[in-house]
Amino acid sequence: MWTTTKGAYAGSDNDMYIAIKSFIAYVAHFVKGGIQSSNLSAEARQGCRLLLPGQNIDYKPEDSDDSICIDIGLVASKHDAAIELCVKPSYYRFYSIFKVKK
Repeated sequence: MWTTTKGAYAGSDNDMYIAIKSFIAYVAHFVKGGIQSSNLSAEARQGCRLLLPGQNIDYKPEDSDDSICIDIGLVASKHDAAIELCVKPSYYRFYSIFKVKK
């Protein structure tokens, strides 16, 4: 359960991270389907990218010189890539980084 009757967050941080990552992957499925069913030329489709979440949550990439942990990171992938979570992506591969707070 996400909220109590008073509206306060009742789950753990990890539950929240997993729910957000699942939602992003869910939306990526629809975006991928929209790209494939569109009337875009093959050349135009090559420029399309999907933003997919990394597999790990609340971690520090090995190649980072920063002490901050990443809650959720998004990686850009080709439009025809499999919708799967990237296993421990390198810091430089992240398109976007989220720090999630209650």
